[in-house]
Amino acid sequence: MDKNVLLTQIIQHLNDSVDLNLDPKDSRVETQNLKYDLGLDSIDLAQLMSFCTDELHVDISDEEFEKAQTIGNVVDLLYSKLK
Repeated sequence: MDKNVLLTQIIQHLNDSVDLNLDPKDSRVETQNLKYDLGLDSIDLAQLMSFCTDELHVDISDEEFEKAQTIGNVVDLLYSKLK
């Protein structure tokens, strides 16, 4: 799976679950901070982590996920796990 597919899936999940309107074609979307720019709370972040593990079948530790501050960080983390 390539990074663009991961990015699109993450954005689609966020758009659906948190009622955002992010565009995967927007070059700025990867730099959006999950908490400060997008307003995700701890429940939203837990749902995103569950999506990554359950739907994308990627095992991520809590510590690894906590380090991911932006959408791009999440995509990079997932991509590194899928290699």
